[in-house]
Amino acid sequence: MRFRYLYPAVAIESNDGFVAMTPRRGQENAEDLGQQFLFCLYRQKIYAETLSIRRTLIDGVTGA
Repeated sequence: MRFRYLYPAVAIESNDGFVAMTPRRGQENAEDLGQQFLFCLYRQKIYAETLSIRRTLIDGVTGA
């Protein structure tokens, strides 16, 4: 979702573990798109892996 928001001019298709990205206007650099997509995946992975830790910390601070 974040990648689509940041790059609305890129068509994204995923199928069987593969992702295909096609610039709609031809202005985006393919190498840069790949790096940005992997960065978004990495951010999501870190978010998912640390969510329980952050919830525990927030509960400890707020007393919930």
